[in-house]
Amino acid sequence: MNDTVTIRTNGTFSLKRFGKYLKKDFHDYFTTYTISYISVIGITIVLWLLNLLSTSAAGDKSPFMIPPAARLTKIAFWTILFSIIAVTVVYGKRNMPGYAIHSIMLPASSLEKFISMVIILPIFTFALIFISLGLVDGLLSLFGSGIYSPGTILTTEHFWKKFLDIFFLNFAIQSYFVLCNSIFKKHKIGYAILILIGAGLLFSIITTIIVATKSPLADFIEKSISGSATLVFNGDLSSSADFENLEVSVKAFSIVCKWIYYLLPFLFWGLTYHKMRQIKY
Repeated sequence: MNDTVTIRTNGTFSLKRFGKYLKKDFHDYFTTYTISYISVIGITIVLWLLNLLSTSAAGDKSPFMIPPAARLTKIAFWTILFSIIAVTVVYGKRNMPGYAIHSIMLPASSLEKFISMVIILPIFTFALIFISLGLVDGLLSLFGSGIYSPGTILTTEHFWKKFLDIFFLNFAIQSYFVLCNSIFKKHKIGYAILILIGAGLLFSIITTIIVATKSPLADFIEKSISGSATLVFNGDLSSSADFENLEVSVKAFSIVCKWIYYLLPFLFWGLTYHKMRQIKY
């Protein structure tokens, strides 16, 4: 017997009511996420100490110094990872039996709850972790005997462009996990990863089948993949045969991928809002 009840919540917006709900949401956020936040700061410091100790133990007089660009990549990795963790830690119980009733009874519309979540997850959490790790990185780089080369991540070439790229990448990845969080009630991250693996395998199988048909579409896909590989490993398409056709294929393939990359996150967030309006408990 299916005893699940679906409640469709309204999408109205009141600034005063939203302000009260956002304040409560931030209170819940710091209550549940503080340990995770402290953990990512601690991990960064511990890894720095371990690298420093291993270098000292080896008796290296001129240890390898980690440049700011490499440290920016590391900060981006930890920021995205702990932003994903925030989805489950902070909002993991919102659609679970028992808690969903409490969520519905809160004096806020589904639109206000959704906007609050968008502010807290892809904006505030990203800023909190990225800025904190950036400050820690800057402090650690001041140690003359450390393993960080002089300079902060701000000295990285084209820093602000890279920062915006990292922000949108985090926004895109987080949108997928937020959607999975709203769909599944248990093992949310596990199911999300399994779906990604399944989608990757399915894409590989379909691509292999299409390429095997030797059709015009197969020729386009094959040239796009080979051309992309040429760009990655050689950085230049001119070393490839049939340069003009290959360049057209790669450019078309790149445009399609970019449109998918930029549009998919907004689709995922839109589907999440739709799910929030139909809470089941």
